Formats: sequence, structure tokens, C-alpha cells
Amino acid sequence: MSSVVSVTGRVVWVLQVLTRHGLRHAKEILNGAGTSGPVRLRQLFDDLGGTFIKFGQLLSLQPDVLPMAYCTALSDLMDRVRPVPLSDIEMVFAAEIGRTMAEAYDELDPQPVATASIGQVYHARIGDRHLAVKVQRPAGETQFLVDLGLMTAAIRVIRWLRIRPLYWLIDPTTEFIQWTREELDFRREAAYMVRLSRDAGGRAGTKVPSVLWE
Repeated sequence: MSSVVSVTGRVVWVLQVLTRHGLRHAKEILNGAGTSGPVRLRQLFDDLGGTFIKFGQLLSLQPDVLPMAYCTALSDLMDRVRPVPLSDIEMVFAAEIGRTMAEAYDELDPQPVATASIGQVYHARIGDRHLAVKVQRPAGETQFLVDLGLMTAAIRVIRWLRIRPLYWLIDPTTEFIQWTREELDFRREAAYMVRLSRDAGGRAGTKVPSVLWE
């Protein structure tokens, strides 16, 4: 099975690199001097972006699949992905909310608190209330939907051609697709926060942030 994983991964990487960055660019990252293999792998996922960052996050939680050094390096993809400029985030915010970030908040720290595969989080303030503002990366949804479409097509091909050695990919990939589609809509995340707060019922030691639906 390990050989199947390796071959499948390399094929997908090559397709992504050819369509987005070019084969030479990927070679420069993977063969980069002065950096370790785990760091180069993280850099490649970061550079490919979108779905690959999400995939790297999942791999970071699999020490039974990868050596711990790789898991540790990939864990940076959880909240320390290379950020996009605040100006790009501000355009997404204005398009969604109808106001600029300066108009919406009394104060906003221009440095993101966290950066991940789908969005970036900023610290803001309205009066005495301190807020976490999570904004989706520009074109993030489009990039994810293209990748998820390719994954869906791959699953169909595996089933259609009855490639039994790859059947083990069907269930986890299908689950990954459904999970990621849901994550792209931040309103769902907000709804889960409200439900979690209700279920916690003011339990001592438990704090769930409230949601400003407006």
C-alpha cells in the first residue's frame, strides 16, 4: 500500500505543479540547499496552497504514516501559512460585508494572528469588545472547488475502471471533499459555535466566543 500512496501522491503533485507553477519551480523547492527534507515538504505544500495545505495539515496528524520530523514541520500549516497581503483581505471583506474594515471596527491589528489554508484571522476591537475576524483568502473558494472537482473525478475514474488497489482512497477522499466544502462557508462554522455554546450551558472553565451575526 505504501507504494500506491507514493505513486499516487507524486502523480497529483506533478499535475498540480505543472498547471500552477511549473516543474522547475517544484524541483527548486524539493532540492533546495540548506533546508531539511521536512521543511522543503512544508514549503511545497505552502506554495501549492489551498487543498494541498489542508492535506498537509492532515498529514501532520499522522505520525503512523510520516516520521515525526515531517509531522512537526507540517504542523506549521495549521496556523502559520505564508499570509496574503492585508489589502487583498480588505477587498474580500468589503465585497462580503459592504463596508471597509476601517469602517467596521474601531481598531484592527494589520498583522494576522493566524494564517491557514482557507482564511486569515485578525484581532479587532469595537468599543470594549475584542474580536477575532476571520476572512477567507481571495480566490480561495475557487481554487478549492477546482481541486475538489479533480478529486471527485479521480474517485469516479477509480470506480469506473475498478482499480481495486486504490479503493482504499474512496472513503477518506469522499469524506475530505465533504468536510472541505463545508469549511468553505464560514456561516456553518459560526452556527457550530452557537450550538457548542448552547451545549456547554455556562459550564465552569468553558468559554465559547459569541458570534456577531450582523
